[in-house]
Amino acid sequence: MNLTIIMHQPYPYGMACTNRIHQYAKGIIDLGGLVCILIPRPTEMDKFLARNKWAQGVHEGVEFVYTCGTPFRGKSFVKRRFLEFKGFVGAVNRLIKDRKRTDAVLLVSISPVFILFFGAVTAFLGMVYLKEQSELPFYNSPPENIINRMWQYLYTNYFYKCFNGMLVISQPLYVYFKQKIRCNAELLLVPIIVDIDEFKMSVQEGMPSSIVYCGNFTQSQDGVLTLLEAFKSVTERFDQVSLCLVGDTVSKVDKENVLNLIKKLSIEDKVVLTGYVSREKLRELLCQATVLVLAKPSSLQADYCFPSKLAEYLATGNPVVVTKVGVIQEYLFDGDNAFLVEPDSPDVLAKKLEFVLLNPELAGNVGQSGRKTAVREFSYKVQAKRIVEFAKKID
Repeated sequence: MNLTIIMHQPYPYGMACTNRIHQYAKGIIDLGGLVCILIPRPTEMDKFLARNKWAQGVHEGVEFVYTCGTPFRGKSFVKRRFLEFKGFVGAVNRLIKDRKRTDAVLLVSISPVFILFFGAVTAFLGMVYLKEQSELPFYNSPPENIINRMWQYLYTNYFYKCFNGMLVISQPLYVYFKQKIRCNAELLLVPIIVDIDEFKMSVQEGMPSSIVYCGNFTQSQDGVLTLLEAFKSVTERFDQVSLCLVGDTVSKVDKENVLNLIKKLSIEDKVVLTGYVSREKLRELLCQATVLVLAKPSSLQADYCFPSKLAEYLATGNPVVVTKVGVIQEYLFDGDNAFLVEPDSPDVLAKKLEFVLLNPELAGNVGQSGRKTAVREFSYKVQAKRIVEFAKKID
């Protein structure tokens, strides 16, 4: 299978979505296919801090091209619009060039401009047009007025009919989009995925106990403030344990809330804020952790999504403590392959973390069972085969 992926996320280095798409591409290439990732819009703000500095290249066998000619955004409005125009033209030229050998085009974007524009291009070229979806549309944007309500209705009920098929990350999303796509379109549930071998690292003996979280420092999405409050309780019983928060947030308010709570709880000397780290450093931190944690709160977003970081957590073989929200309970079971707790309760979360720290042998067994689950359910190689079969069926 030969696949062209169009996305507006940064590549090859980025957040959860970038990593997930890379696993799709890598899996298809391992099966003998070809994959090219096209990024029509620049994604990097600062040339000195940017992780993606190349307009094109090959990353772990995956070809990528910023069709606008650069990964760096223009400083002026005119320059940004010019680069966007150039990127769309470049993407069309590449699609035309590769149309005879391309089996499908996969769009990874919620932009209505991307959806309609590339829908028209693929229809004109007679190409299979697929959509990847990992979130419920407008989950964080309730309509404020009748215009917003009309726009959201139009978007959700008509834009998704542009596609011949969709890849969705959870069963609730499958049910939701079954009602939104055209009647002859196909759906495939592709859960969180991971390269299991990427997390094969030797663990250093005698390391101090550490609780590790990675992701976005937000309460609404990942319950970071709940985690901090729970950790405060844990430190009263385990004086030497530390909490490592890997990642950051673009929201100044969220960042201030985290820093202020750390100060209020007087745990500054026990909490490590790493900021964004390299992929290699992330693997090291996850693999060296005593326990990995995700305190995702109950919310509409949690009901439909499936946190990609969980696959990486499980792949390490370390014990995982996670809240019982959304589809997590369809794959993970308390005391079997993970430790599950009710959401929105620092006290409940603290007790479960303490239990894991007090029972290292049991926790280790549960962690290994979690890794087996990742191998069986979330391996990128397993899911890539399903994606290829799905695309061939549509074709």
